[in-house]
Amino acid sequence: MVRHRRARPVVIIAIAAWVVLVAAAQAVLTFPDYIAINDGEEARLNWGIPLKLQVRADRSGVLRINGSLLQTGWSTVSASSMAIEPLAVGEFALETRLLGVVPFRRVTVDVLPPIQVVPGGHSIGVLLKEDGVAVVGHAPVVDGRGRTYHPARDAGLMVNDLIISINGREVSSVQQVAELVDRQGRLGRPVVLAVRRGDEVERIEINPVYNPDQRRWLMGVWIRDSAAGVGTLTFYHPGSGVYGALGHLITGPDSRNPVDVDQGQIVEAAVLSIEKGQEGRPGEKVGRFSGPTLGTVQRNTEYGIFGRLTRPLPPGPGPETVRVALASQVETGPAEIITVIEGDKLQRFSVEIERIISLRPGGKNLVLRITDDRLLAATGGIVQGMSGSPILQNGRLAGAVTHVFVNDPTRGYGVLAHWMVLHSGLLERLPAPSSEAA
Repeated sequence: MVRHRRARPVVIIAIAAWVVLVAAAQAVLTFPDYIAINDGEEARLNWGIPLKLQVRADRSGVLRINGSLLQTGWSTVSASSMAIEPLAVGEFALETRLLGVVPFRRVTVDVLPPIQVVPGGHSIGVLLKEDGVAVVGHAPVVDGRGRTYHPARDAGLMVNDLIISINGREVSSVQQVAELVDRQGRLGRPVVLAVRRGDEVERIEINPVYNPDQRRWLMGVWIRDSAAGVGTLTFYHPGSGVYGALGHLITGPDSRNPVDVDQGQIVEAAVLSIEKGQEGRPGEKVGRFSGPTLGTVQRNTEYGIFGRLTRPLPPGPGPETVRVALASQVETGPAEIITVIEGDKLQRFSVEIERIISLRPGGKNLVLRITDDRLLAATGGIVQGMSGSPILQNGRLAGAVTHVFVNDPTRGYGVLAHWMVLHSGLLERLPAPSSEAA
């Protein structure tokens, strides 16, 4: 019994040490490596029980930790939580050491000005003009005797090649290519193409073949000079005209390489009908370009397309302006989307943010589920053309719809509005912040 009593304090000490170690491990696992804070607000991290941390910033006087101003030297924090208060707008590095000795995390603290935008939901037609003419397929050419030829394929022209000139003349449209090929054929001369293939420019010589049905000379290839489709506007900034749409990259025919933006435009569009989504087959908004140009396209990124509006948009059913939610402010639970399912009428529909995959940069941050019976009855869930539909949560712009789950059209992915705005170029157009380090 004596030995048992002596062992009891040892057991208690061991348990206490274990609790501290578990708490320390939890702090390590949950401590983020990126923290975004709006200027004038604070971020708070909690880990349950008091721990001894040492922190230092890469600049003096830009952050307060639990009320104390950080300098470039190490500061000790013994607390169960950490309140980070910014004193300047910008990106700062914060180093931390656990228990005063163990380095375990370098944190980027991104202090952003609060941003107000107008939520979208408008259907738009997207026209992206490419710098050249893209090859999207080969086609046989039948001559007057019924013989079949593949002039372009046999000469080495490949799908995804970009034709940039023909016989020394730059080309930018399907019509130009067709006219030059036909002209060379009538002259009895080969077509000499300058083709961009990856980072290289190839020279390819093709002998066109006359097709009596079309009454012109052909080289046997399918080509396109622009990418066109119907999508959804996510937001726009009323002061600068900067907008964001789609929430994902527009790619070429190989679905991997981005389409180069050249003279890109967005135009008004109307939804004529909906092809409902089914398991294994995504649905689609069937639309038409119904109006004039709305704006330019200047960026094509994994977070969507961005540019500037050239004319005002009609108001939607949501609030006139909303704050853009920081990544850390988005949570699982109820939300709404704004989109068009008939004509040009913007409507709000209920959804559920089921899971937050990642708060880090990337195009698939959220998993969404459509919960609105009206939208499910009309579309079956998320359909093509809905990409870019804004997601509103707690009075803020949380993100945008991006992709549908092929085997479950009621669910899909979303991208955070935080990353859309940071890649839109909007911050470059805002006035310089007035806050200063203290």
